[in-house]
Amino acid sequence: MSVVLVQVTGKLLQSSLTKEGETVLLDQRKVSFQVDPSSDSPFLILPLTFYHTMDHSSPLRAWAAKDGGWADPELADFELLVILSATVEPTSATCQYVADFAFFDKEAKTKITPLFKSPEGTDPEKIRLEQSYREGAQDPAQRQQTAQRSISNV
Repeated sequence: MSVVLVQVTGKLLQSSLTKEGETVLLDQRKVSFQVDPSSDSPFLILPLTFYHTMDHSSPLRAWAAKDGGWADPELADFELLVILSATVEPTSATCQYVADFAFFDKEAKTKITPLFKSPEGTDPEKIRLEQSYREGAQDPAQRQQTAQRSISNV
């Protein structure tokens, strides 16, 4: 299976202080990812490495400058959401995967609670279909019967 129109985006979530001195409990900043300079949306046929460049516009530059820690202790707890969106080529179905990384202050040894959690478990219908697909792939007679049925429905 291959996917097309792949995009990886990120959000840095943390509390911050405004210029007026007010605390924003959930400040969201965009974290950009690239696969290479030629395209923002490659075909994902082989495993690819997406990367984030920590330059002057990166919201993670202060963290990287202090070797994985924030200069301001108020910013020590943060969460990075990385979202992969793509389209499955044969079916044109849209798929999305969210990875949630919660970071904590090394000195305090306290981990922050994720702001967003994925639902526990998955859809039982999906699990049943995946299991029946795997079982069918192991039985050559079943594969042949399925292939013949698919051809007759074309």
